[in-house]
Amino acid sequence: MEITKKNFNGIVVFKITGEIIVENRHVLKEAIKEELNNDKLNFVLDFADMKYIDSAGLGILVIQNKKVTEGGGKIKLANLSKDILSLFNLTHLDKAFEIFESIEDAINSFK
Repeated sequence: MEITKKNFNGIVVFKITGEIIVENRHVLKEAIKEELNNDKLNFVLDFADMKYIDSAGLGILVIQNKKVTEGGGKIKLANLSKDILSLFNLTHLDKAFEIFESIEDAINSFK
């Protein structure tokens, strides 16, 4: 997994490339933790180039979502492939996360 970061008026967008799996889930955890430590509370995870997520990856998303929410922020998801969206629907995580078709829609939803 590779994560690139951009900041849009206080909203941190993480573009995730590759897979979120048991072996690399800590990378996402540390990226979010670093931004929380810098007083950033709102996040968009761009899944346009994400190919796969396993149960450990889903777990880290849920845990980080809880931490961000407890701090007064939000994690929103954008650009999910049909397969990834189906997984979120199947696991009912579509109820835990706001999911958008584009980064722009996700960013604008914070207004």
